[in-house]
Amino acid sequence: MPEDSKGKINFGTEYGYDTICLRIGYERLLGRENLTKTGFRLGFGVKIRGIMLDSTFIPQGNLGNTLSFSLTF
Repeated sequence: MPEDSKGKINFGTEYGYDTICLRIGYERLLGRENLTKTGFRLGFGVKIRGIMLDSTFIPQGNLGNTLSFSLTF
């Protein structure tokens, strides 16, 4: 059990076809008044010749939105 919260609930799904996959997920922090990190996440991935590019969009409430990328060889 984390020390900074009462836990969290996460779920999501991914749909892939050939070289592209789409993702959607949800995260809910339990026992907190500040719901900054609660909400839906969207993402996609592309795989070409063993190189993967992944991107995720995460709304952060009062902090604004986050767009992250990762590149895997």
